[in-house]
Amino acid sequence: MNKKVSIIVPCYNAEKYIERCVKSLEDQTYQDVEIILVDDGSKDNTAAVIEKLAKNDSRIKFLSQRNSGPNAARGNGIKRATGDYVMFIDSDDWLSQNAVSELVKLFDKNGVDVIKFNAITEPSKRKLGKIISDNEGSRTIENKEILKMLLSSDRLNNLCFQIYKRELFNSDEIFSAKIVHGEDYLANIYIHQNTKKMLIVNNTYYHYFDNLDSCTKSADAAIVVSNIRDLDIVHKKIIAESKKHGFTDDERARILFSILDRYRYKVFTLFRDKKLSREKFTSVLEEIYASDPFKTVVKELDGHKFKKCLSELDWKHRLKNKNILRCLYKKDTSKLWSMRGLYRVVITARGGR
Repeated sequence: MNKKVSIIVPCYNAEKYIERCVKSLEDQTYQDVEIILVDDGSKDNTAAVIEKLAKNDSRIKFLSQRNSGPNAARGNGIKRATGDYVMFIDSDDWLSQNAVSELVKLFDKNGVDVIKFNAITEPSKRKLGKIISDNEGSRTIENKEILKMLLSSDRLNNLCFQIYKRELFNSDEIFSAKIVHGEDYLANIYIHQNTKKMLIVNNTYYHYFDNLDSCTKSADAAIVVSNIRDLDIVHKKIIAESKKHGFTDDERARILFSILDRYRYKVFTLFRDKKLSREKFTSVLEEIYASDPFKTVVKELDGHKFKKCLSELDWKHRLKNKNILRCLYKKDTSKLWSMRGLYRVVITARGGR
């Protein structure tokens, strides 16, 4: 008997994209899928579009909720899921036509709990989520290595780039956090505590639409602050987990450094706001400095460990971001503001915004 795959899609103001997303699910070569569309209190015509789609395909389940965020939407979807395996997809993205068929075959062949695959951005065709080299093909990792990779990098944080056995969703905590940024990272921390084996493959199945309207990409200072506060909840969980599982000092240092690097990305996001005042920039930096996770990182990641972690970065990442990381680590707001000014000069000279 075929294994059923439940695919959960949180939808918020998705009227422009949801039909494309759903068509990619309906057109899968593997037909035993359950498509769960959860309207998260949309203000546009998303609900009407979903109702129309559901009338034409009995595999579609339409759920509706008050606007509560993607976490709550995924949690409601899981409660209605009846599949053996679970996937998540955002409403503006889509899957390759053979994705589900090949993933079910990989489950049958390898006997794992989770499969991690790659994504590609659209329309730029930039690869996302790549972990192993092209000539490696695939790799199986077990619980401690899964947690180490998850906590010390962003390579396993995205729910949409993995397919899971449904039995892993055995706790209401998984989707309980009322946050909209980093919520999938937090969910994966809960999920992967119970993941015994994961298969990592080089296959690209997920098409990630590079939507510039996304709040996670916004350079608006108020949104950046909101994202930082959400990340603080994720970072507190990461720090708590880093004290468990028998990690070495070097492994824990890499985990703490990854938190600093996530704050670095938020600072760099602010560089893009050409109207940002120094006062507002400083207030956002003070928000970071005052957070408990940042204080823990600075306290426990001494100068030697910081330099070692910096030296281990991919050379392109190190070349581009080492100065921001150093200034952030030292809480040198003035130098960061000067770096922002230089960035604005370069972007303007190139004709950017």
